[in-house]
Amino acid sequence: MSEIVLRSKRFLIEKTDDITTLFRTNKTLVLVVFSIVFVRTFIVSHIYIPSGSMNPTLIEGDVVFLNKLAYNINIPFIEESPIALKPALHGDIVSFDLDGTHYTKRVIAVGGDEISMVSNRLVINGIPLNYYPTEIYEVKNKLLKSFALYNFDSFVEENNLGRLYQIMLAKELPIDYGKRVISDFKPVIIPDNCYFVLGDNRDFSGDSRYLGLVKHEQLVSKVIKVAFNYEYLWEKVTSIFKEDKWHSIRFFDDVYLTQLQWHIPANVNTHSGSS
Repeated sequence: MSEIVLRSKRFLIEKTDDITTLFRTNKTLVLVVFSIVFVRTFIVSHIYIPSGSMNPTLIEGDVVFLNKLAYNINIPFIEESPIALKPALHGDIVSFDLDGTHYTKRVIAVGGDEISMVSNRLVINGIPLNYYPTEIYEVKNKLLKSFALYNFDSFVEENNLGRLYQIMLAKELPIDYGKRVISDFKPVIIPDNCYFVLGDNRDFSGDSRYLGLVKHEQLVSKVIKVAFNYEYLWEKVTSIFKEDKWHSIRFFDDVYLTQLQWHIPANVNTHSGSS
């Protein structure tokens, strides 16, 4: 029996020595792999955008970078509530999970806000948001593949913090579908630690109008930038000699407008446009 124990000890010592030698020999590689896994799990990640509910800001085929430490610390394999860091702000594009389904939407109202909608126009805390008509290349030229059969009006929406972002509203909808779209609702006060979210493609988005409010603990990350659009990239590679396929692959495109990127025009009716 003692001989078996001694053999087992020798075996464990040899294996431990082998692992230690392997680590020392490949220390840099091990640290690189660990760093990548750590960053990917806890800090920065990416997701693929499969639908057009956030058109024109995010387009089908976009691969976007996420900040996973923007709102919560989510510890893998632990089902307890995440550690809250800071609240989401009006205008943030957030990713979250509801009943196992992943969503990406824009924060419109936060805890304590009163929100209502009148003919697809938002009112926050009694103040209507501003809507500036604009022209968006992908919308005008019907490059948004899921909605090529529809006509849209494009706007830059200015929220109550002065943040700017692009949205689109359908000029007309199929009768049966149009009856199900919520474009008006009475004032609602958002509870603490909750958010009212919408898609930028207002008439084709499953959001808080239908799914309900998003709790802070359900936030997974903040969208910070488009890495590239893989469908546009593939199209560019496969049609490199065709002049009509020149459009951008959206490499490192911004998802948040700034005053420098878009200037508010003077003498514009900020609440005009179709519903």
